[in-house]
Amino acid sequence: MHRSPVPRLSITALVTVLLSAIALVITPLATGTAAAATWTGTWAVSPQTGDRQFSNQTLRQIIRTSISGTAIRVQLSNAFGTQPVTFANVHVARRTSESSVDVSTDKVLTFGGQASITVPVGGLAASDEIAMNVAAESDLAVSVHLPSATGRATYHQMSSQSNYVAPGNVSGSANLTGVQEFGNYFFLANLDVVNASATGAVVTFGASIVDGVGSSFIANRRWPNRLATRLNASGRTIDVINQGISGNRLLADGAGQSAGNRFERDVLNQPGVRWVVFADNPINDLTSSNPPPTAHRPPPAS
Repeated sequence: MHRSPVPRLSITALVTVLLSAIALVITPLATGTAAAATWTGTWAVSPQTGDRQFSNQTLRQIIRTSISGTAIRVQLSNAFGTQPVTFANVHVARRTSESSVDVSTDKVLTFGGQASITVPVGGLAASDEIAMNVAAESDLAVSVHLPSATGRATYHQMSSQSNYVAPGNVSGSANLTGVQEFGNYFFLANLDVVNASATGAVVTFGASIVDGVGSSFIANRRWPNRLATRLNASGRTIDVINQGISGNRLLADGAGQSAGNRFERDVLNQPGVRWVVFADNPINDLTSSNPPPTAHRPPPAS
């Protein structure tokens, strides 16, 4: 099978794209964006197309906060689903160990005052605000009951974290039984907080180096985690939102939508965003033996 060589990429076009991307690193987004925002993200992942399906099961997924908050909401995504998905009995609690939670911290979330919500294909649902004291750099468990068949689930491929699925409706249980472990995130897109001291969020945007490939499993040692630790230690209340996708590219879809196609959703639409650090996507374009057919063309004038 003939494979197109890497040199098909125009150096001029690639440099132009890279310079445009680098400009994002040194130019913060308009400060008015953060000033007007009630919410600031404390955790997020970028959605991808998945194959796994669920029915009458509970997902319990573990997230690591970056900043503290006094109220929370979660965002659930059906971005790449094949049918509407119903989410019910959604709980957030402090994780104690593995799939166990401290039920004294448990909060039941609602959507427009209702205990469940059906999200259409391509949709995103944010829960209602609920008071909850959340510590910086702490583990929370988000539990969601999926009462009916979901079709193919929107997911994020790499979690670097053990997550859990159990039969039936057990979102409010302290301990899950009969669980299966998995290393992905399903449907869960964001956990946002209210923090009066927050000055905004920085999105780390890239591919495997951002996503945490090679980082210790269940240790929260990705470099965005370390950045959050350093910012907290300095006294700055700046959220770090990790929007890396392992294998992601700048110019072409593949492992997730390309950086260009997902930039609005994963950067500009993140709550409280003021800065973006653009990282390693272009490496995957350079090493791809099948660049997109338009790669030789300069980007359109803005």
